[in-house]
Amino acid sequence: MLGNNLYVYVLNNFINNFDISGFLFDTIKNLYGHWKNGMKIICKTVVNTANKIVNSVINAVNNISQKISSAWNSLKNSFVAEAGVGVGFGAKTQVGPIKVDASANKTLNWGVNNGEKYSSTTTSAGVKVGINKTKYQFGLNGEINHITDKNIYHNNPMVMPWTIWNCNNTSKNILIGTYYREYGAVEKAADKLFVGISFDFYIIIGIHLKIGFNV
Repeated sequence: MLGNNLYVYVLNNFINNFDISGFLFDTIKNLYGHWKNGMKIICKTVVNTANKIVNSVINAVNNISQKISSAWNSLKNSFVAEAGVGVGFGAKTQVGPIKVDASANKTLNWGVNNGEKYSSTTTSAGVKVGINKTKYQFGLNGEINHITDKNIYHNNPMVMPWTIWNCNNTSKNILIGTYYREYGAVEKAADKLFVGISFDFYIIIGIHLKIGFNV
């Protein structure tokens, strides 16, 4: 068979083409009418499939990235942190069986809430009245909290509560009711032995710190 072409089945290009069965190009010719048209269609199909796979991977990565970003933004926006420094004073007095506690404090605060920075001043005061050997006290307690605004005078940390009472950035909380207090062995002993009048006064300078997430 020396007169026959041994490499017709690979289109006379045995280096770049191979066909184990020997029928590949005949099969393409039968399907598409001509092997060149068939190869064009096959190559186009392969390219389109590859593009679809790549696009699917890109979309999946984008979706995962968006979910991670959304989760991070939600976590960041729910983060709450606040620190403050303040001064307060209080007094306690007792006349016979009646006890009176009075206290007041003012705090300067700096914090982050819902992704926004803020500063504020908080002023609170209260009076509680109770009777010896009882666990409850009746009292009045008020708190005024002012968030920093554009009014320079309002932002003065020493401004008085009544000056910012009607400001839109001021929140007010007034409580009237009963308060539970611990009544332990030491207090019982003091109540049992005490006859007369007592008075205590104290002043405290301190800080507070709050950190966490809104859920």
